[in-house]
Amino acid sequence: MFHQVLNPTGNLALTWLVALVPVVALLVLLAVFRASAWLSTLLGSVICSIILPIAARLFADRGSSRRFSDRRQRSIEILVRRVALANPKE
Repeated sequence: MFHQVLNPTGNLALTWLVALVPVVALLVLLAVFRASAWLSTLLGSVICSIILPIAARLFADRGSSRRFSDRRQRSIEILVRRVALANPKE
C-alpha cells in the first residue's frame, strides 16, 4: 500500500521552505520580471524539476530510496507482463 511521506526532509520548516521555492519563483517572475503567465509557469515547472532531485538526494534516507526502487522495479515487472500478455507470440 502506498505510504506518502509528509515530512521528506525530516524537518518541517525545511520541508516547508523547499516546497515554497517554486511558488516564490513563480511570483517573482510574474511581479518583478513582468514575465507572461505561461512563461512564468513554464519556468516555475523547470525550477521545480531541478529542485526535486536535489532535495531528494540531500534529504532521502537509504530506506525510503530502497522502498522506492523496489516499487519501481515491481511496476516495471507488472508493465512487462501486461505487454507480454497483450502481444502474445504466434
